Amino acid sequence: MGSQAVGAVLTHGSMGQTPEEQFVERARLAVLSAHVKSLRAAGVDLVAVATDSAPFLQTRLTQRPDHWIATSHTGFDFGEMLKGAVSSLSLSACIYVGSGAGPLLRYDDYRLLVANAKNPSGEVLLNNLYSTDFASIAQAQRLLGLRLPRIDNALGILLTDQGVSCRSLPRNLRTQYDIDTPTDVLLLQAISWQPEELRSVSDSGFDLAAIEAVLETLTERSGRLWLYGRINPTTWSWFQDRTACQTAGVVEGRGLRSYRDAAATICQTCGSAFAEGGWEQFFDSLAKQASAAVLDTRPLLAIGTDTATTADRFRSDLLRASRIGDHRWMAFTRAARDASLPVLLGGHNLVSGGLYLLGRACWKRRNLERRLCGRMTLENKE
Repeated sequence: MGSQAVGAVLTHGSMGQTPEEQFVERARLAVLSAHVKSLRAAGVDLVAVATDSAPFLQTRLTQRPDHWIATSHTGFDFGEMLKGAVSSLSLSACIYVGSGAGPLLRYDDYRLLVANAKNPSGEVLLNNLYSTDFASIAQAQRLLGLRLPRIDNALGILLTDQGVSCRSLPRNLRTQYDIDTPTDVLLLQAISWQPEELRSVSDSGFDLAAIEAVLETLTERSGRLWLYGRINPTTWSWFQDRTACQTAGVVEGRGLRSYRDAAATICQTCGSAFAEGGWEQFFDSLAKQASAAVLDTRPLLAIGTDTATTADRFRSDLLRASRIGDHRWMAFTRAARDASLPVLLGGHNLVSGGLYLLGRACWKRRNLERRLCGRMTLENKE
């Protein structure tokens, strides 16, 4: 490879066999195929996929990579994998993308990532400095001498701490959206914005009523939306400026994955207070002050040692309380399901890329009069 050759390293970890997990996996694989195709078109010289299920993926991907990198199903270390790929493939520049990240990226976005990877300044371009899902890394060989994180979310923070110049892309729908939970897939399906590769992913009859109710609330001047979770202030400000409803809520748990060791301390304050009186009481109180709620449940329920499986978390997102094995998550989900206001549950993307999507999509299918009425309301909001 030449001195400015660019390689792409994509990752995909296989999920469990429950319907909820397979729903998300099918969506991630569709996005993974789209990344392979688009990165090649944008000028990447080779594409490698690091996965614990290469034989399975060979029959599932419509676009196959040039190289497979075998990883372990348990104990996966992102940093060691990335170093190994850079070394074994002799990469001088590298683009990293997780399989569910950036499903709405455009051709120009891929071209920008490739151009940055060739930039002699050596700057690292990230979709999010504090929770990285994809990155463009110039001078990739220097990674071999640096300490890298076990999970990709902490990549930007750790590189910055070691003196590497890092820059985040502007926060918007394309750079922040990530498919990590069933809710993330359903949001795209509810507004028919999913890319071509995702249109073949069946929704398995999952209920979209909560999404529709939240979208309706956002266009009502009298609507009140309550938000909770790892919300960036810039994202919240953007969201509030583009919706007609009032917004309130709590920001908590930011850096939950990047600073995993501090998670219990970060999340204890609000989660403990909510759970103390019982989740039914919490939702009853919430219904008195809000028309709808959007909750990032991971920090809300990550108090102490959280033993919930991925399947249980996904079932909670879908309000399938009776199928949840973890007692605490079951109680919370049952209360959310039975609440008198619509509740939308999910992970970090719901209050990150999800807010950008909801803020843009809520005016679709609404007439011009309501759009103008909503915008006029924004001028007078406190």
